[in-house]
This record gives sequence, C-alpha cells and structure tokens, in this order.
Amino acid sequence: MYTEFVKPYFKTADLYRKFLISLFTIQSKIEFKNGLGTLIVENEQPIGIAFYGPSHTTTDLWDYLWTGGLKLIPYFKNKMLLELLKQNNLAEEACQNKAGRNTWYLSLLAVDAKYQGQHLGSNLLKQHVFPYLKGRHVQKLTLITNTENNCNFYKKFGFKNFDINILASKGHTVNNWSFIKNI
Repeated sequence: MYTEFVKPYFKTADLYRKFLISLFTIQSKIEFKNGLGTLIVENEQPIGIAFYGPSHTTTDLWDYLWTGGLKLIPYFKNKMLLELLKQNNLAEEACQNKAGRNTWYLSLLAVDAKYQGQHLGSNLLKQHVFPYLKGRHVQKLTLITNTENNCNFYKKFGFKNFDINILASKGHTVNNWSFIKNI
C-alpha cells in the first residue's frame, strides 16, 4: 500500500525512506502502547517484528500526536498522511467488523529482507504469537495483507480469506485481502 499510495508524493527515494522510518517508528510506539509485540534482534539490530492486540483497539490522529507524531506534520500539508490513514482504516474495516470479544488483530508481521526465507516469520507466528494468544484464550486472529505472496504464507498457517477489496487513491489501486484464523 505504501509504495502505491505514498511513494509518488516524494521526489527522491531518500526522502521516501526517511518518511517511512519516521512513520514506522511512531506506529511502533502506538502498537506497543495499544497491544503487544514481539521483536527479534540480532547483533543489536531488529530483524523481525510482530504486532498484535485486541481487535477493538483503534488508532487515530491523537495516538500519532501522543507518540511523537508532530514530526509528521510536514506530511499533512499535501494531505498525504491523512489519505494514508483513511486508506488504512478502510483496509482494516472488514477485520473490525469480524471483531468479537476474543478476537485479536495482527497489525504487522515483518522480517528484514536480508533474513527472509530463513523461517523467521513462521517462527514468530508459531513460537510467539500463537502460544501467547492461546494462553490468553483468544479465539480468533485477523489480519490484512496487500500481496498474493503474503496470502499464500498465511494460508499455510490455517488463515482463511474472508474478504477481498480494492483500495483506490489518486489513480492508484491496491488489492486488500482480509484473513481470519481460529486459535
């Protein structure tokens, strides 16, 4: 979603990268504040991360401001950040509609590109996320993804696709798949 909806706003790859670092730093703070996370570190560098929390938790503009979002104010002037927040809310809508008392949402599962293919994402799910949720009697886990490769990855772990939609912004479109798994 970021490549299609956000990158066109930036004149250089370096400016885009700096924005992503700022945004993901703030989003990480929000995620740790709202839910839970697991971080894999090697040689003092993060190489894998998973964020998960109760589905009823939502992120709004105030969450961004309280966690250092003032650094993002320059990105509001062209409405890019507001559009990104809007698209993110639309993307998560189907999962929110499936949310029950014992339903959680996997908002991020990411592995550094240099470490992909080494089963770190699989291990994050199998050794950290699923056991943690089972221990808390969570019944269902939902998530969204925007790539077919990720769809195939999650299907291997018993996730079922329950919604597909297309997000559109400024002439760009992104497929959005929503998944659910019984824990």
